[in-house]
Amino acid sequence: MNNQNVSDNEDFDQPQQPQPRAIAIPSDWDLPKFNKLGLLTQQGIIMGMQYYALGTKLAYSYKPGWRYYVSRSPMSDDTDLLDESEINLLHPNELRSEIEAEIQFHLSKIAFLREQLQQMG
Repeated sequence: MNNQNVSDNEDFDQPQQPQPRAIAIPSDWDLPKFNKLGLLTQQGIIMGMQYYALGTKLAYSYKPGWRYYVSRSPMSDDTDLLDESEINLLHPNELRSEIEAEIQFHLSKIAFLREQLQQMG
């Protein structure tokens, strides 16, 4: 068991580099228009994606192509399954505002947690 305190960890304040991850998409499928989970859109945050392949029941019932699981609120488990054509990217100014608000939220949370650690001694 590691008894090292978080504050003793030299790498705590260093940003962690994300590890590259990839999935293989069959060559007969169209490439997704939106290829990053967590992408902020006008409809919400892309949480997942699913492909309705040509010749399948889902593609016959709807239409072939990509569907995206979109969460309208990060505080909710509810998601909507939207067709690629139903999703719009945020305007760059809107995206900047959303990202800055998210950063500020997390910085406030970090400051609060550090204050709690200091109070513990």
